[in-house]
Amino acid sequence: YKRQEYIEGKMSYQRFKELYIRRIEENRQLLQQLVTQYKKIGNIALLCAERYPKPYKEQKHYCHRDILADYLIQHGYFSKRVDIV
Repeated sequence: YKRQEYIEGKMSYQRFKELYIRRIEENRQLLQQLVTQYKKIGNIALLCAERYPKPYKEQKHYCHRDILADYLIQHGYFSKRVDIV
């Protein structure tokens, strides 16, 4: 949604993160339902077009899944995360 502006450097990471978390909060009930449902099936993987969750090598920006993973841990949905690089 605002991803392209952030990637192009038209928006700071902090602003992008604030907007992304606001969007998560607006859809918190749906997120809770989905996570609960999918945890019953098995492990959950967050995927994105970016290769890495954090800036690394040629990728100079954070991926939104980094924000979402941290949010899910901070709010008790998961106890840890494993980034596969």
